Amino acid sequence: MEQMLLFSDENVFRCRWDKCLRAGEFAGLENALQEQASLFPNQPGLIAKREAMAALRTILTLPPEEDAAQLAILVRMPDVPASISGLQSDAQAIQQGLWALLGKRLVPERTAPFANGLLPAEIVARNGNWPLVETRIANSLRDLGEHALLRQLQAFTAYRKNQISAAWNFLSLALFHDAAACQVDFLFPELVPEYQHMRQQSESDAEAWTSLAFRTWQKGILPIAPANSAFEAFLAQRMAASSSGSPEQRFLRSLYLAEAARARHDSTSNALAWRKAMQSLRPDWFSEYMATLEN
Repeated sequence: MEQMLLFSDENVFRCRWDKCLRAGEFAGLENALQEQASLFPNQPGLIAKREAMAALRTILTLPPEEDAAQLAILVRMPDVPASISGLQSDAQAIQQGLWALLGKRLVPERTAPFANGLLPAEIVARNGNWPLVETRIANSLRDLGEHALLRQLQAFTAYRKNQISAAWNFLSLALFHDAAACQVDFLFPELVPEYQHMRQQSESDAEAWTSLAFRTWQKGILPIAPANSAFEAFLAQRMAASSSGSPEQRFLRSLYLAEAARARHDSTSNALAWRKAMQSLRPDWFSEYMATLEN
């Protein structure tokens, strides 16, 4: 009896439905819903599902670049939008399908982010095409310049290849530049519990990320390269823009600059000025910083 239920028409339909959603094959699912309606006319939510699939189909009839832009908006929404609320129970599968669709519609040479900040490199990463991710990251860094999420993706890619030292160096560039731009989905597994702990203690996600960066440096895990002059110049430029970043992020940038100078015994640098900036930005963190150096 259990075997009969397992292979019932409804279960077979459900398996096919879920597989198509995850692959982003939305176009044919509206017809599948009509088939389901004939098989199971009393199943709740069928009308809402058909309306939702019609809304998705409307997006898919747009020219590729336009529907990619619309899909980029959809995939970044924290909740299923009202237009496809009938598919709320399938939200996870739909999001996976949206990433798949975006990957198919992404112009190969595109490096510019979409209007909502979504990066082509992230789209490729979400679809698990890691060799292509490296190319996308390199091209995007070339065109966009220093970018925290791109550096995190670079770190995660290196980590997956067991290039651990390089991975930590790339993550350092991401966190000291703009920790709040990073994403937990691309965080090294051993840091996820620490991030979750910080998130529970923080009022915002941005605060959790900056706290994670500082605590990881305190433990001696997050490296600071003594000879990355291009990144130091970039951070110094960001610090010159007084409105660039939260006090915590500006503290982290100053910390990087001060520690890079200290590591190479550079007496001509502005290490003392960076320390003064740290003290004014977060006096409590500065006290911990000095205590860390003394230990």
